[in-house]
This record gives sequence, C-alpha cells and structure tokens, in this order.
Amino acid sequence: KHAALYKLLDILYQGELADFEAFYAQNGKLFTAAANDEDSAECLGLNHEILYRKMRLLTLCSFGSHAARDGQTYSFAKLMDALMAKTQNELEAIVIDAITEKLLFATIDYETETVNITRAKQRTFDRNSWKDLAQKLSFWRQNTNTVLQIVSNAGLNRWRQQIMQQMQKEKAK
Repeated sequence: KHAALYKLLDILYQGELADFEAFYAQNGKLFTAAANDEDSAECLGLNHEILYRKMRLLTLCSFGSHAARDGQTYSFAKLMDALMAKTQNELEAIVIDAITEKLLFATIDYETETVNITRAKQRTFDRNSWKDLAQKLSFWRQNTNTVLQIVSNAGLNRWRQQIMQQMQKEKAK
C-alpha cells in the first residue's frame, strides 16, 4: 500500500496524465470511487476525478514549461492526446481552467488549431532549478553592484565639482 502511494506521489510530482491513468488501472482499489467499501484496508480515500483534473493541469504545466523555454506552440491534436480530451471544447475548457488558476499564460488560435503557451508555472524545483536561480541571483548581484558603483561615482564627481567651484570662487576674490 505504501509503495503504491509513493508511486502515486512520484506520478503527481513529475508524471503525466497517461502515467496516472495506468496507475489507476492497476491500483483502483486505493480510490473511493472504485472501492466498494471506503473503510476497506486498501482504500486510501483518494478521489479519482479530483486527481484526474489536477493531473491534466499538471501535464499542461509540463508542456507549458517546455514551450516557454523553447518557444513552441502545441497543436490541438497533440494536447488532446496528452490530456485525453475528446473534443476541442474539452481542451479549451482545460486550457481556460489552467489560465484561470494562473498556472499558465496562453492563447488559443482556432485558425491554426494551436495553443501558444507563453509562460507557465514551474512544476518541479530540482537541482538544475537551484543552479539557474543561483546564476540569476549572482547576475543580479553583479548588476546591482555596478549600479551602486555608478551612482557612487556620480555623487563623488558632483561633490568634486562643487569643491572645485568653491575653490575657484575663493581664488577670484
């Protein structure tokens, strides 16, 4: 039971909807809708419909993080297959749901039947994410130090100019 729960958590962390459905097919007894008795020893009280919806959103976020990084758009057919949507209206509802929950920014182009995802919430935060964050912070620190140095030099130069003007006024007297 605990091994199955760990596998489910791993799927929720980095899997896709197809992985979740395969898990559900093998471990349906862990879910309340599939269990005859919610008090059975194997049932964990998990709701398949809620997790199914969340896995759709997480899968879409995974697509979104790749699209935002690579600048790709996705066809309706590819997204419908990955999200197990039967119609374009269902796909549209999933994308709008993700946008409403502020998981991604996207536009739906009905003419070319594509979804252009411009930005998405990062689904996982692993070692590479920490490295990227460290690089960005280091770059920000360098830029901040440069700006502070420029501001300091500008202030020092203004102070020097004021001293020079005072000295010239004193010489003229």
